[in-house]
Amino acid sequence: MVLMKRWMTFILGWLIGASAFAIEKRFPIVSEQDKGQWFALFQQRQAASLWTDG
Repeated sequence: MVLMKRWMTFILGWLIGASAFAIEKRFPIVSEQDKGQWFALFQQRQAASLWTDG
């Protein structure tokens, strides 16, 4: 029973990891290409202002 739980945990973890990898490939967090309406960190040698809340 313990071995089956470990095996199922392994399979579930692998599926979640594979899904996250596939999503990141389709929607990258950082890209060097213009994606239309996405937020640009740099554009025409101008850096965007980034604000954070403590």
